Amino acid sequence: MLFDRKIEAIQQAAQDAGYDYDSSWLPWETEEHRFTHLNDQDEIDDRKDAREEQPGLILFRKRSNKPGDQTIAEEPFQKGLAVFVVGEEATRGIHRRQFQNAAAWIRAVQPQIGMFRPIAILGPTFSGSLPSLAELMANENVRNSLHYRSLMPGGRARIFSGSISGKEAVEAFVVRSLQDEDLNRWNVDFHSFIESDDRIL
Repeated sequence: MLFDRKIEAIQQAAQDAGYDYDSSWLPWETEEHRFTHLNDQDEIDDRKDAREEQPGLILFRKRSNKPGDQTIAEEPFQKGLAVFVVGEEATRGIHRRQFQNAAAWIRAVQPQIGMFRPIAILGPTFSGSLPSLAELMANENVRNSLHYRSLMPGGRARIFSGSISGKEAVEAFVVRSLQDEDLNRWNVDFHSFIESDDRIL
């Protein structure tokens, strides 16, 4: 239920920003497959594991609000929006391989897109996931794929969470982003949309 609500919020926000939903691909299978032959079971388990290492993808096309605007009508995806969806668990944090693969996909399609924008992350959901996010942003492969975007003129790695309330976890993440040499390169800009636990109490 929480996942569905977040995906719906992303779609509504994209629509408010002038994008129409086009399609999505969520590679994670929820159904259990049982086979009588062990080889078949092993093959489907390997396939499931490989798919679960990939991020989900939601595609939006740019909407034209101007009558007769043929540019966007003919090429709606030239100014489209791609949202990568990465899994997260309250205990283990962000799914490492999915995040790394999402970064690799962004780097791979960047030359074809022809435009550079700062990094924007919507999440994490849980305060306990901030250490895993810091670990991923300090990862060499992720840095090579993404951190150059935050070094653009005026560029920042913008991280927005709609549910993190742990004050100590946020402060530790911000301090680490300032002190850790690998994280400091990102020029992190973190915001949570709700008050901290201390303020709520």
